[in-house]
Amino acid sequence: MIITDILSAAKELGGLGELVSKARQEKRDRLAGCLGAISSTLADVVANLRADDRSVGPCGELGALAESMEGVFGGAFGRERAQELTRKLNEAMHVRTLMFEINQAPHRERELEKLEEAAGQFRGFARVLRAGYTPSAG
Repeated sequence: MIITDILSAAKELGGLGELVSKARQEKRDRLAGCLGAISSTLADVVANLRADDRSVGPCGELGALAESMEGVFGGAFGRERAQELTRKLNEAMHVRTLMFEINQAPHRERELEKLEEAAGQFRGFARVLRAGYTPSAG
């Protein structure tokens, strides 16, 4: 399920603390900005779904963010790792499919909570990067 993929990508990013800690603060800030934008957009998706708003604006936002991630990740993780992370995010960020899956899920609220958790993971990692801390591996 896409929600599981999004949550997995968020947790995987958080586990890359040692790689990120080697990046200059400017690169960490760029990465934090993108992760914060992903978090905010995922939170918008949750709010829209709870309000039964099926607008596709977040689809375009997440698509654009996922497309730009390879360049941002490349500055922090190196090209090969950046390509892998970008591929995972691109696969996970199909919001139309995500919205359909959530609306069809027997435990809809539980799925929305997972999506909120993923948004929180992205937001938390972004804050850690901005603060200059090294996230723990794992």
